[in-house]
Amino acid sequence: MNAKHMILIKCLFVILLCLSGCVSNPNSALVVSESSGSPKPTVDAISMPSGIDESKLSDQHAFEGYIVKKEDSRILVVERRSTDYSANGGMSDFYSAIWFSEVTANVEIGQQVKIWIKYGELMDSYPQQGEAEHLVVKSGLQPEGATMSEAKAIRQALSSLSDENWEIPIIKDVNYDATDSTWKIFIGQNGDNSGKEIITK
Repeated sequence: MNAKHMILIKCLFVILLCLSGCVSNPNSALVVSESSGSPKPTVDAISMPSGIDESKLSDQHAFEGYIVKKEDSRILVVERRSTDYSANGGMSDFYSAIWFSEVTANVEIGQQVKIWIKYGELMDSYPQQGEAEHLVVKSGLQPEGATMSEAKAIRQALSSLSDENWEIPIIKDVNYDATDSTWKIFIGQNGDNSGKEIITK
């Protein structure tokens, strides 16, 4: 092989190297696409009760309770039933509470709701904080003969506490007395066994 052929081969090799550097790397394009793609879709709470198969949602990440506070687009939900932690040195009558943010549904204080927590993640605090993946309002809770629903009765009871220091009010008991058409709402707080019974009609 003469010198002329050697020079030609070297030139071709250099040209091939240059061309390979100009070809786009499909993997890097994929990374760019992922980083600049659309954000995760957000779930509008208004549409939460429809279009979602609840059977496919894990009840492990579900939370049931009463809405006791509402501020802008967030709601404070307190569990309906207490948990006994006395065996571990905790309270014997503890009620979990969660602030759910970005809730734009037309929900009201006093309503019973079941909420599936988004990604199953909660901020570690009391009350805890999280986002709702799916929300269902329990409706029709109005006994025969009652002039108001359970939700309205609870809402009236909570509004009567406005001048008192009830940071996290807990709806411990709700009963409707048909004999005198009154709702009896017992409201308490964690660590306080006294509480207060409020009668509305």
